[in-house]
Amino acid sequence: MAYSGTDIGVQNVCSHRFSPNVHIVNECPTLFNSFGEGKDEMIELCKKYGSFSKDPLGWKKTAALLAFEHGAPNNMPAIFVSGKSRGAKKWTPLFPKRVTENLWRTAEVDMSEVISHALDELNIPEISKSPRFRKSNTKNKSAFIILLAHAQGKRRLAELRRVLPLSLDVLISAKDRAVSRGWLTRSGALTLAGHRAIRLLRRQGRKNFVAPDPFASYYPTQLRAPL
Repeated sequence: MAYSGTDIGVQNVCSHRFSPNVHIVNECPTLFNSFGEGKDEMIELCKKYGSFSKDPLGWKKTAALLAFEHGAPNNMPAIFVSGKSRGAKKWTPLFPKRVTENLWRTAEVDMSEVISHALDELNIPEISKSPRFRKSNTKNKSAFIILLAHAQGKRRLAELRRVLPLSLDVLISAKDRAVSRGWLTRSGALTLAGHRAIRLLRRQGRKNFVAPDPFASYYPTQLRAPL
Protein backbone atom coordinates (compact mmCIF):
# COMPACT_ATOMS: atom_id res chain seq x y z
CA MET A 1 0.00 0.00 0.00
CA ALA A 2 1.39 3.41 -0.99
CA TYR A 3 0.00 6.93 -1.13
CA SER A 4 1.27 7.48 -4.65
CA GLY A 5 3.56 5.95 -7.22
CA THR A 6 4.84 6.38 -10.76
CA ASP A 7 4.32 3.69 -13.38
CA ILE A 8 7.99 2.72 -13.38
CA GLY A 9 8.10 2.69 -9.57
CA VAL A 10 5.08 0.43 -9.29
CA GLN A 11 6.51 -1.86 -11.99
CA ASN A 12 9.80 -2.16 -10.09
CA VAL A 13 8.01 -3.14 -6.89
CA CYS A 14 5.78 -5.63 -8.71
CA SER A 15 8.83 -7.26 -10.30
CA HIS A 16 10.14 -8.29 -6.87
CA ARG A 17 10.58 -12.05 -6.51
CA PHE A 18 7.69 -12.15 -4.02
CA SER A 19 5.36 -10.66 -6.71
CA PRO A 20 3.54 -8.26 -4.37
CA ASN A 21 0.23 -6.62 -5.24
CA VAL A 22 0.68 -2.84 -5.18
CA HIS A 23 -2.19 -0.51 -4.27
CA ILE A 24 -1.80 3.28 -4.55
CA VAL A 25 -4.19 6.00 -3.41
CA ASN A 26 -3.39 8.57 -6.09
CA GLU A 27 -1.57 8.65 -9.38
CA CYS A 28 1.76 10.48 -9.10
CA PRO A 29 1.75 13.74 -11.12
CA THR A 30 4.59 14.01 -13.63
CA LEU A 31 5.55 16.29 -16.50
CA PHE A 32 3.96 13.73 -18.82
CA ASN A 33 0.48 13.70 -17.29
CA SER A 34 0.10 17.21 -15.84
CA PHE A 35 0.35 19.75 -18.66
CA GLY A 36 -1.82 18.65 -21.58
CA GLU A 37 -0.86 20.63 -24.69
CA GLY A 38 1.94 22.40 -22.82
CA LYS A 39 3.71 19.14 -21.95
CA ASP A 40 6.41 19.41 -24.64
CA GLU A 41 7.27 22.97 -23.61
CA MET A 42 7.63 21.96 -19.96
CA ILE A 43 9.85 19.02 -20.86
CA GLU A 44 12.01 21.23 -23.06
CA LEU A 45 12.31 23.83 -20.28
CA CYS A 46 13.45 21.18 -17.78
CA LYS A 47 15.97 19.77 -20.23
CA LYS A 48 17.29 23.20 -21.21
CA TYR A 49 17.82 24.59 -17.70
CA GLY A 50 18.65 21.21 -16.21
CA SER A 51 21.34 20.41 -18.77
CA PHE A 52 23.97 20.68 -16.00
CA SER A 53 22.67 17.35 -14.68
CA LYS A 54 23.16 13.92 -16.26
CA ASP A 55 19.49 13.29 -15.40
CA PRO A 56 17.64 16.54 -16.24
CA LEU A 57 14.26 14.78 -15.87
CA GLY A 58 15.26 12.87 -12.76
CA TRP A 59 15.95 9.17 -12.20
CA LYS A 60 14.88 7.02 -15.17
CA LYS A 61 13.51 10.20 -16.83
CA THR A 62 10.50 9.96 -14.52
CA ALA A 63 9.94 13.75 -14.21
CA ALA A 64 7.87 13.37 -11.03
CA LEU A 65 6.14 16.45 -9.61
CA LEU A 66 5.52 15.22 -6.08
CA ALA A 67 7.62 16.41 -3.12
CA PHE A 68 7.37 15.29 0.49
CA GLU A 69 7.65 17.06 3.81
CA HIS A 70 10.89 15.21 4.53
CA GLY A 71 12.45 16.07 1.15
CA ALA A 72 12.26 15.97 -2.65
CA PRO A 73 12.81 12.58 -4.35
CA ASN A 74 15.53 11.88 -6.91
CA ASN A 75 13.02 11.30 -9.71
CA MET A 76 12.07 14.99 -9.88
CA PRO A 77 13.48 17.16 -12.70
CA ALA A 78 16.91 18.53 -11.76
CA ILE A 79 15.79 22.18 -11.89
CA PHE A 80 13.66 21.62 -8.77
CA VAL A 81 16.57 20.52 -6.59
CA SER A 82 19.76 21.99 -8.06
CA GLY A 83 20.71 25.45 -9.27
CA LYS A 84 23.11 27.11 -11.66
CA SER A 85 24.49 30.54 -10.76
CA ARG A 86 26.84 31.07 -13.71
CA GLY A 87 26.43 31.30 -17.45
CA ALA A 88 23.39 32.20 -19.52
CA LYS A 89 21.06 29.54 -18.14
CA LYS A 90 20.94 30.62 -14.50
CA TRP A 91 18.38 28.87 -12.34
CA THR A 92 17.34 28.95 -8.67
CA PRO A 93 15.77 25.66 -7.49
CA LEU A 94 12.52 25.45 -5.57
CA PHE A 95 13.94 22.77 -3.24
CA PRO A 96 17.70 23.46 -2.85
CA LYS A 97 19.57 20.23 -2.06
CA ARG A 98 16.18 18.47 -1.89
CA VAL A 99 15.15 20.38 1.26
CA THR A 100 11.40 21.12 1.29
CA GLU A 101 10.68 22.24 4.86
CA ASN A 102 10.87 25.92 3.87
CA LEU A 103 7.84 25.38 1.62
CA TRP A 104 5.58 24.29 4.49
CA ARG A 105 6.16 27.63 6.20
CA THR A 106 4.85 29.73 3.33
CA ALA A 107 1.85 31.99 3.81
CA GLU A 108 -1.65 30.63 3.50
CA VAL A 109 -2.95 30.27 -0.05
CA ASP A 110 -5.32 32.99 -1.29
CA MET A 111 -8.35 30.76 -1.92
CA SER A 112 -10.30 33.50 -3.71
CA GLU A 113 -7.65 33.50 -6.44
CA VAL A 114 -7.53 29.70 -6.51
CA ILE A 115 -11.31 29.46 -6.94
CA SER A 116 -11.32 32.15 -9.62
CA HIS A 117 -8.54 30.31 -11.48
CA ALA A 118 -10.51 27.05 -11.25
CA LEU A 119 -13.67 28.57 -12.73
CA ASP A 120 -11.66 30.14 -15.55
CA GLU A 121 -9.89 26.83 -16.19
CA LEU A 122 -13.29 25.16 -16.49
CA ASN A 123 -14.53 28.05 -18.66
CA ILE A 124 -17.54 28.73 -16.38
CA PRO A 125 -16.75 32.09 -14.68
CA GLU A 126 -20.47 32.82 -14.35
CA ILE A 127 -20.70 30.24 -11.54
CA SER A 128 -19.02 32.77 -9.25
CA LYS A 129 -22.19 34.89 -9.44
CA SER A 130 -24.45 32.11 -8.18
CA PRO A 131 -25.78 33.10 -4.71
CA ARG A 132 -25.48 29.49 -3.55
CA PHE A 133 -21.85 29.33 -4.64
CA ARG A 134 -20.99 32.80 -3.36
CA LYS A 135 -22.41 32.11 0.13
CA SER A 136 -20.62 28.76 0.46
CA ASN A 137 -17.51 28.43 2.62
CA THR A 138 -14.14 27.56 1.09
CA LYS A 139 -14.50 23.82 1.65
CA ASN A 140 -17.88 23.70 -0.05
CA LYS A 141 -16.63 25.83 -2.95
CA SER A 142 -13.77 23.37 -3.44
CA ALA A 143 -16.29 20.51 -3.43
CA PHE A 144 -18.36 22.34 -6.06
CA ILE A 145 -15.22 22.78 -8.20
CA ILE A 146 -14.48 19.05 -7.97
CA LEU A 147 -18.08 18.30 -8.99
CA LEU A 148 -17.90 20.69 -11.95
CA ALA A 149 -14.56 19.23 -13.04
CA HIS A 150 -15.97 15.70 -12.95
CA ALA A 151 -18.90 16.88 -15.05
CA GLN A 152 -16.38 17.87 -17.74
CA GLY A 153 -14.64 14.49 -17.59
CA LYS A 154 -11.69 15.75 -15.54
CA ARG A 155 -11.38 12.97 -12.99
CA ARG A 156 -7.69 12.07 -12.87
CA LEU A 157 -5.60 13.61 -10.13
CA ALA A 158 -3.33 15.43 -12.59
CA GLU A 159 -6.36 16.98 -14.31
CA LEU A 160 -7.93 18.02 -11.02
CA ARG A 161 -4.68 19.65 -9.87
CA ARG A 162 -4.57 21.73 -13.06
CA VAL A 163 -8.03 23.02 -12.19
CA LEU A 164 -7.57 23.32 -8.43
CA PRO A 165 -3.80 23.65 -7.72
CA LEU A 166 -3.88 22.68 -4.04
CA SER A 167 -2.26 19.98 -1.93
CA LEU A 168 -3.33 16.38 -2.50
CA ASP A 169 -4.99 16.08 0.90
CA VAL A 170 -7.14 19.15 0.15
CA LEU A 171 -8.22 17.66 -3.19
CA ILE A 172 -9.09 14.35 -1.56
CA SER A 173 -11.03 16.15 1.18
CA ALA A 174 -12.94 18.16 -1.45
CA LYS A 175 -13.89 15.02 -3.37
CA ASP A 176 -14.93 13.28 -0.14
CA ARG A 177 -17.18 16.23 0.64
CA ALA A 178 -18.77 16.04 -2.83
CA VAL A 179 -19.37 12.34 -2.23
CA SER A 180 -20.84 12.92 1.25
CA ARG A 181 -23.17 15.57 -0.21
CA GLY A 182 -24.43 12.93 -2.63
CA TRP A 183 -23.15 14.72 -5.72
CA LEU A 184 -20.63 12.06 -6.73
CA THR A 185 -20.29 8.33 -6.26
CA ARG A 186 -17.06 6.87 -4.88
CA SER A 187 -16.07 5.96 -8.45
CA GLY A 188 -16.49 9.58 -9.56
CA ALA A 189 -19.80 9.30 -11.42
CA LEU A 190 -22.26 12.18 -11.15
CA THR A 191 -25.49 11.42 -9.29
CA LEU A 192 -28.91 12.96 -9.95
CA ALA A 193 -28.27 15.28 -7.00
CA GLY A 194 -24.97 16.29 -8.60
CA HIS A 195 -26.65 17.13 -11.90
CA ARG A 196 -29.32 19.13 -10.07
CA ALA A 197 -26.67 21.06 -8.13
CA ILE A 198 -24.87 21.97 -11.36
CA ARG A 199 -28.09 23.07 -13.08
CA LEU A 200 -28.92 25.33 -10.13
CA LEU A 201 -25.43 26.89 -10.10
CA ARG A 202 -25.55 27.51 -13.86
CA ARG A 203 -29.07 28.96 -13.76
CA GLN A 204 -28.25 31.31 -10.88
CA GLY A 205 -24.89 32.20 -12.41
CA ARG A 206 -26.29 33.11 -15.82
CA LYS A 207 -29.02 35.17 -14.20
CA ASN A 208 -26.54 37.32 -12.28
CA PHE A 209 -23.52 37.23 -14.58
CA VAL A 210 -22.40 40.41 -16.37
CA ALA A 211 -19.99 40.08 -19.27
CA PRO A 212 -16.58 41.78 -18.77
CA ASP A 213 -17.47 44.36 -21.44
CA PRO A 214 -21.25 44.36 -21.97
CA PHE A 215 -21.08 47.37 -24.29
CA ALA A 216 -18.58 45.90 -26.73
CA SER A 217 -19.71 46.15 -30.35
CA TYR A 218 -20.96 42.95 -31.93
CA TYR A 219 -20.47 41.98 -35.55
CA PRO A 220 -21.06 38.63 -37.27
CA THR A 221 -18.03 36.57 -38.25
CA GLN A 222 -19.84 34.58 -40.94
CA LEU A 223 -22.87 34.96 -43.19
CA ARG A 224 -25.49 32.34 -43.91
CA ALA A 225 -28.23 32.28 -46.51
CA PRO A 226 -31.76 32.59 -45.08
CA LEU A 227 -33.68 29.32 -44.67
